[in-house]
Amino acid sequence: YGKYDGGTQAYYIIGGPQFGWPLYPLYNFLQLMTTTVKRGWQVVTVDAAPGTTRLLAAYVGKQKQLTVVGLDTAGALLNAGTTTNSSYTIGGFPPSKPVNLLIWNANADGLVVPKQVVRADANGVVAVTIPQHAAFALTTIRLR
Repeated sequence: YGKYDGGTQAYYIIGGPQFGWPLYPLYNFLQLMTTTVKRGWQVVTVDAAPGTTRLLAAYVGKQKQLTVVGLDTAGALLNAGTTTNSSYTIGGFPPSKPVNLLIWNANADGLVVPKQVVRADANGVVAVTIPQHAAFALTTIRLR
């Protein structure tokens, strides 16, 4: 908690003690990132379709764990949820194995919904549909 200027802008992720230390949406997003990408992991190249508003970043751990995070920039200026979805088809996962899916802001509430388990196909491809106003992580690491 902290205030960076004398105005009304506040860029903290946990609210002040006078409000009971509430957690703000950015806290939940930061937790999603630090839960699925670990220190020392390598950033790897992601091939994306040209001209798309969907962005992906991928990270590989020392034991070949894989996390791919993504979002659709078309939802960047939304201040509420939308019924528009964005579809992603992502390869590189272990073939026919389970992959954890975490979605931040799926319900336009700034929270991370409970993890889902999806399965990579025989070629290691995972297909997911995510609300345009949300961000997500697909990861092979074990999550509680």
